[in-house]
Amino acid sequence: MDKERLYDIVVAPRDPIIARDGRPFAATPGAQAVSLPWPLPGTLAGTIRTAIGTSLGFDWRNGGAGRARRIAVLGPLMLARRPGAETEEGWSVYLSAPRDAVVVEAEPGRPEVHALRPYALPAGAGVNLPDGLCTLHRSGPPGKPSAEYLYWPLTEYISWLATTPPPGRRPPPSCLGALPRDTRVHVAIDHQTATALEGALFSTEALALADAPLKPWPGYGAGEMPARALLCRVATDEAWTIDRPLFATLGGERRLVELRPATASSLWPSCPDELSGALEGQRRLRLVLATPALFTDGWKPGWLGDGLTGSPPGASDLRLRLVAAAVSRPEPVSGWDMERNAPKTVRYMAPAGSVYFFEVTDGTMNVRDVAALWFASLSDAAQDRNDGFGLALPGVW
Repeated sequence: MDKERLYDIVVAPRDPIIARDGRPFAATPGAQAVSLPWPLPGTLAGTIRTAIGTSLGFDWRNGGAGRARRIAVLGPLMLARRPGAETEEGWSVYLSAPRDAVVVEAEPGRPEVHALRPYALPAGAGVNLPDGLCTLHRSGPPGKPSAEYLYWPLTEYISWLATTPPPGRRPPPSCLGALPRDTRVHVAIDHQTATALEGALFSTEALALADAPLKPWPGYGAGEMPARALLCRVATDEAWTIDRPLFATLGGERRLVELRPATASSLWPSCPDELSGALEGQRRLRLVLATPALFTDGWKPGWLGDGLTGSPPGASDLRLRLVAAAVSRPEPVSGWDMERNAPKTVRYMAPAGSVYFFEVTDGTMNVRDVAALWFASLSDAAQDRNDGFGLALPGVW
């Protein structure tokens, strides 16, 4: 085997893509294929590995699948490009909004962001949280949280991670909402007569990722629809390279995507000095999931043992104690195992944007630790880490 090499790949959908949610689907009357809000890491990993294995002639029936699983695929991260930024350098990375940021309207038309932080209950009060975890508290006026600010630009994310935000700051102006949905109605075909079956209508729902910025776009935000794509980093010791665009299929219904090498060297984010400087020497650490994570203990990392203490993967010189967590409801992940020709077992993920608050009980945060935790996977199983589940970013609190 050759030495491991890194490739940054932009995945640009040519068609609306269907990121299936695991529910059974067939071309039967009334059936509907529903798409998730964003493709899961395993979906993209399968596409990339299939493209690599096919180009290298893997024998899929005799060890090819195991060989492909050793290829690490990190992502997908969302890329967005607004009107006026037509080159690859115009792409910006976006991440799911951190769960410790609550956007409410203090006054009509004036949204504010308030931070959730661990809160020690007064004497005599109690909660049913496990192992003495703290509750989370936010200052500011009451109000229903807004669901509009779903994706934050990485620049704003870094600012949120590197500082303790003041109460009542305005939400990032360049946040993005949900991807538009493309719903299509189909009819099942009688293979003997090659004609439509009577009443056999079914529908598919897909994510519409514009390949170029569109303006105006009625009904979407302020009339603007940015171009969007997926970004991943591939690490492999296979004798493979990507020097020109390739076509592959992604997700349900085998929708077409283009894989192209990232020509901009800075497209995959590097850890900024601002964040490293803010974290160096800190005794408290916040870890935010950039992609959903798979833990053996559900919402809680399995590397946390007695007393909710442990060392995260890649930073064994640090020992952390979990103080609090902002994790929304679990999300299921399943799929079809092509090797066994059987469905995969349903597992439950901690969603992207989930936040874990730690205290450093042993060791000292330094630049090396910050770099080790930057977009490192926190998932428990080595294969889940190889598939890109649980990528995280460090921050202060």
